[in-house]
Amino acid sequence: DPTLQRVLLIGDAPAAEINFELLRQMRDRERLLERERREAQRRLEEEERKRRQEEAAEAARLRAEAEAAAQVVQGLSGPVTVEDAMMQAAVRMVNERAQQALKPKQETPEQKADREKKKIKR
Repeated sequence: DPTLQRVLLIGDAPAAEINFELLRQMRDRERLLERERREAQRRLEEEERKRRQEEAAEAARLRAEAEAAAQVVQGLSGPVTVEDAMMQAAVRMVNERAQQALKPKQETPEQKADREKKKIKR
């Protein structure tokens, strides 16, 4: 037994006192080692828990992206013909022109100066 061998090596000191001191030191060392082992295990478990949470969050994000893509695909109509594309472009142009006609005209300072010069010449 290594513990007994350590105790027997001390020699002339009172055996009971040395025995208790050595046993106390060995017990303290074992407690320290056990505490360090538990702390290392707790850190590993914490890292594993964080990794799982990150994986779950990534999986949820990917699922949400896939669902959004699926909704976009469902919202798409069938194949577009040339006539449909031309009609959409024409409608868009008419709408843009109507929007521009409704906007109040904003003139730049240069345009305003030119307009006033023309007024003065008349």
